[in-house]
Amino acid sequence: MRLLAPLAAYVVLTLVMTYPLALRFSGAIPGDGFDGWQNYWNLWWVKKALLEKHTSPLFTDYLYYPTGVSLLFHTLNLFNGLLTLPVQLLFGLTVAYNTVVVFSFAVAAYGAYLLALHLLSSDAARGPSLRLRLAAFAAGLVYGFSPFHFAHLLGHMQVFSLEWVPFFVLFLLRVTEQGARPSRRLACVAACGLTLTLASLCDWYQTLYLGLFTALRILWLWWTGRLARRVPVDVAAALAVFGVLLSPLLFPMMAEAIRYDYMVMPLEHLELLSADVLAFVTPPEFHPLWGRLALKVASRFTASTSERTLFLGYVPLALALLALKGSRRRDAARFWALTGGLFALLALGPVLHVAGRTHLAPWGAIPLPYALLQHLGPFRLARSVSRYALMTTLSVGVLAARGLSRLRTAVVFPLLGLILLEYAAVPYPMSPPDTPEFYFRLRQEPGDFAILNIPMNWDRPGYLLYQTVHGKRLVAGYISRQDPRTLVERIPVLQHFRHLGEDVLEVDLAEVAPGVLDFLGVRYVVVDFYKMPPGPERDATMRLVQEAFGSFPVVYRDARLLVYRVPESVSPVAFLVLGEGWRPRLPGGAGREVHAGATLTLRSPRSGEAELEFEVSCAVNGRVELYA
Repeated sequence: MRLLAPLAAYVVLTLVMTYPLALRFSGAIPGDGFDGWQNYWNLWWVKKALLEKHTSPLFTDYLYYPTGVSLLFHTLNLFNGLLTLPVQLLFGLTVAYNTVVVFSFAVAAYGAYLLALHLLSSDAARGPSLRLRLAAFAAGLVYGFSPFHFAHLLGHMQVFSLEWVPFFVLFLLRVTEQGARPSRRLACVAACGLTLTLASLCDWYQTLYLGLFTALRILWLWWTGRLARRVPVDVAAALAVFGVLLSPLLFPMMAEAIRYDYMVMPLEHLELLSADVLAFVTPPEFHPLWGRLALKVASRFTASTSERTLFLGYVPLALALLALKGSRRRDAARFWALTGGLFALLALGPVLHVAGRTHLAPWGAIPLPYALLQHLGPFRLARSVSRYALMTTLSVGVLAARGLSRLRTAVVFPLLGLILLEYAAVPYPMSPPDTPEFYFRLRQEPGDFAILNIPMNWDRPGYLLYQTVHGKRLVAGYISRQDPRTLVERIPVLQHFRHLGEDVLEVDLAEVAPGVLDFLGVRYVVVDFYKMPPGPERDATMRLVQEAFGSFPVVYRDARLLVYRVPESVSPVAFLVLGEGWRPRLPGGAGREVHAGATLTLRSPRSGEAELEFEVSCAVNGRVELYA
């Protein structure tokens, strides 16, 4: 009962700190109404794939129909989909999403509490006193209710599901401690592998962080002369458990990464989404008291709100410094300071950022260690570098607990209150599932067909929300890593609306659109005016809409939507589809670069002769060979 009381307290604090979530638990989700709908769809798809389609959730043909798309490198956070299956069946998607929120905050805080309590108890001659338990409770507040956590609550479910990280760290410490009984050690090895698996099923970033932490822990034990011979073997066994449990995902992902590189993010993203030095001491911009003042500083950082909010808290930092006062070289406090500092350094990215500026030296940017790491293995897949600060937050929480344990019990409660005050984010923004009425009608229509949502010059997560209502297939989607094998960039009509202009395939839109949509299995084209405010984007989109679908019957119209039905009897014409080997469209639609072996497919409704006309140019002398 004494162990469960803190968990109950963290659940209550979660409902208080996420206000007004508790009051709108079945009617809205926390966040800004953007990436949250992608994760909302993730929960829906896991349930649909497993319980309705009886197929793997790692591939879907409900997006990018008819080819479908792999979700191996998508932020599916499969653990949350499995966790909420019974909740979805009983109470629906919104309650399921909010259940994940409460679970992640409360269990994350509880894990940090257990980790800190273990560390503090190992220093105590007797069992943990009330003072030590309160100090450990502070670690849960720092980790579970950090501004980092609240920032990603805006919509990054895979990131705010950080609850398994402290549990893995706790079990790893127990595995590497001296004097543990063999039976207990084996249990901790299994728990290590299991918690690393659960963390990975939430977010692959966490796999990277915990792998680095494991290496750092072993190096620390070696440097301090406390690395027992059995430790590398036990750690390898834990990693083997992880490998076996996740082999159904790991092997396909490795095969995909060897063959394709679409999951590797451009290097310029890393610099933009790196942490600013000032971010660690800049209060969160969603704080009810000083948020506006903090925004004036944070708005100069290069990253978005969710990626630049890394505030550690002045009270936790002061307590962490107190924990380091008088510590010896071999002391555990030094290890946590090293861990926090190393991950903060990684979060800064490839070059130093200060107040949004990177050109800080006469020669330009000041390079950091990540400039070397970004070219290596799994580091190439990471885009949001600032998220390494997760482990810095955990380290500061552990150190803050240790510092607090040195103070009298009378001052502990006020300091706990100050930590919560520094981290306050109330009222937290909420987003109701705003779905147009047409999609509820569409849900009643029988048949297996697809929807073409316009605009589609970039992928909007709102279309995923609507799919959880109407349940029909989409010819596009919004996933974490754009797969070049989908048809969006390779087929006429879709190319036009993607780029709001011509691509290398020149066609008469009015002539080819019916046949293309018939091939894609599209029954309705839905134009959403709310997703393109008046301006050049809407003007260009509506010119294409009129050109391609102007002859189609309009079956629904209101202030928001204009819906066309694709004619049932069409006379399709031949059209080309780009295959492999084509580079992205050049600016202005001037053309595309091709690799040797680039392919084209001619889709024709009837057999016969066809004439292909094309222009090609070479930067150097070369030869073009064309094979049929």
